Amino acid sequence: MGQNIAVVGAGLMGSAIVTRLVERGHAVHVFDIDAARIVSLAARGAKPASSIAEASRDSNFIIRSLNHADTVRKAVLVEHGIASAATPDKLVIDMSSIDPAATVAIATRLLNEPGMRWVDCPLSGGVPSVLAGKLIIMAGGDESDFERAHVVMKDLAANYTLMGSLGPGANHQACQSTVLCAGIPGGCGSC
Repeated sequence: MGQNIAVVGAGLMGSAIVTRLVERGHAVHVFDIDAARIVSLAARGAKPASSIAEASRDSNFIIRSLNHADTVRKAVLVEHGIASAATPDKLVIDMSSIDPAATVAIATRLLNEPGMRWVDCPLSGGVPSVLAGKLIIMAGGDESDFERAHVVMKDLAANYTLMGSLGPGANHQACQSTVLCAGIPGGCGSC
């Protein structure tokens, strides 16, 4: 049975996530600051949203795929951000690649103020892995939240593992990216 899912951030990885989830039968509400990306994904079956809050309001799961802690913080805490649509029954699945300390700080604020749940699920794998449902996800969060997110992660990941409480998933991904990119002049381009 399909889920109502918001995706905030529709760059390369976010667009692939939206595409895969729509193909797997989920109702996917998408928001990005680039309206052309929203239009493109709507043509593939996604539901366009005019704000982060609108996408989040109609969704049980909110996936964020953003590249910087400041962008993540704003997506959560701005006036029409995720926190403005927060209810305890919603779960943020943070697939962003950001500093583990920032992940914990933002998640803790969201948990403490509106009481919204959070699992950090930074991804390992590129666009082809997303589209094939073969990502490797080392997650951090409460075990019950991790299990709840599985209904979405089963369509995105071949390996979905709980590494501990909030932060270890982001920490593991940061370490893995450092090791993988170390031998590539200029980095790998995805981290």
